[in-house]
Parts: sequence; structure tokens; C-alpha cells
Amino acid sequence: MKVEFRKLTANPQMVELSWEQEGRRVVLKGELFREKSLARFRGVVEGTLHRVCDSCGEEYDAPVSESLELLFSDGPFETSEQEREHGAEMLDVIETEGGFIDMEKLLESEIQLILCEYHKCEICQEKE
Repeated sequence: MKVEFRKLTANPQMVELSWEQEGRRVVLKGELFREKSLARFRGVVEGTLHRVCDSCGEEYDAPVSESLELLFSDGPFETSEQEREHGAEMLDVIETEGGFIDMEKLLESEIQLILCEYHKCEICQEKE
């Protein structure tokens, strides 16, 4: 799902898309809207992912629930004084190319970030 940057307005556009693999499903849902020269996404990534415990190597399925707040710029981004006042420096701004925000790519990258984190299964967590 690609959203054209220039068509975004201050009125939130609802976004929902899912990713499935081997019976496990992760959903990205939230709202995307224009805020001055940037676009803002506020939402969540929820579902179930297959993980491997980094302590014992056991494979398991674990629930995922991560809130997201992201900013997008249409092309290269330079922080102006006005944008700093509105918190733009507090979040990483994702620079888009071609005038589109690729929400599928965003979901895939968020899943990869979650999978790269350090994970422990319930048994190893109880041993601590």
C-alpha cells in the first residue's frame, strides 16, 4: 500500500494492512495525516511472531504489541526552527522518494526490528 504524500491532508486517513507467514499474522493500523511539511503516522503493530530464544535456542510464538509514531518527509529533510518547536527533532524523520509513503515496506521493517531485538522464552525469563 503506497500513499501519495501530496494527497495527505490534516484529516487523518486510516491505514490498516497485514503481514502473514506460516499462520502467524501481524497487523499495522493507525492514522496517517499531514502536519505542516511533514506527514505523521500514529498507530500500532500487533499480532504474533515466531521467535527464537536467545538464551536456550527454543523456538516459540510470541505476541507483539508496539505503538508507533513516525514522521515522513517528501524528499530530503532539514529541521527548521518551527518543526523543532513541534517535536520533529524528537522522532526520526523518514525521508521518502518519489512522493509516496510505502506502508508495506514500513510494516516489513518494523517486523525486522522486532525480530532483531533480544528475546527470551517464558522459561528463561522465569529463571532470572
